Amino acid sequence: MCSISDLTRSHVERWEGILRLERKNKDTSVQTKIKSIRTFLYWCMDEERGWLKPFSITLPRADITLKEPYTKEELTILLAPPVNEDLSEWRNWSAVGFISRTGVRLSSAVNLKWTDIDFEKHICLLRHTKTNEQYFVPIPSAALTDLLTWKAISPATAEGYVFFSTYTEKKLSPNALTQAIRLYNLSRGVSKTSVHLLRHTFATLYLQKGGRAEKLQKILGHKTADMTQRYVHYVTDDLVEDIDDFTF
Repeated sequence: MCSISDLTRSHVERWEGILRLERKNKDTSVQTKIKSIRTFLYWCMDEERGWLKPFSITLPRADITLKEPYTKEELTILLAPPVNEDLSEWRNWSAVGFISRTGVRLSSAVNLKWTDIDFEKHICLLRHTKTNEQYFVPIPSAALTDLLTWKAISPATAEGYVFFSTYTEKKLSPNALTQAIRLYNLSRGVSKTSVHLLRHTFATLYLQKGGRAEKLQKILGHKTADMTQRYVHYVTDDLVEDIDDFTF
């Protein structure tokens, strides 16, 4: 066994090979593990420590396979208004509609407050984002209508969150809304239950109906075009300017 000072790039490359060939790790897992190792080794290479002779470590490429989005038939089922007075079901219906029509992340959805929504301008401010940068996203008319329906039947809570616990009237955690939507989808006979897949579905439909990748990048809050480009192969039509035309 060698010490830290004996490590070289070849050791990292051999470990990458073991992860792929012997341990059968997926590309994304290999990339994550090599990234963690790189962070530690670069720390060891710091001039103040000098524990390791500096060398560069290139992260392996991870080709992410996009999952099949929700079908239009599945969306039709999920977006049909509830036929009962169960507040939880109405909340879940509104959340599914909002996420699938705006493409916001789960973390942004659970942190959304009514005061963040401008119903006249058809926009909402996302205060909690992955990049920690606040930005506005457009809201299609159908999503606004559903939000207004949910607002009319839901109690006004002290915290003012849009998607709150109907039992405690407190903010929902991401895991709580994830589980709520999972049960909601299954109760409607839809086997797909992923909340993130709703975001993926929005991006797919946006591009299929002619939306520009540059606009989609801003709407989805991607810092770089790399992630957005993974959706580009779905593009089929010319640009349509109206956001209402980009959603189901």
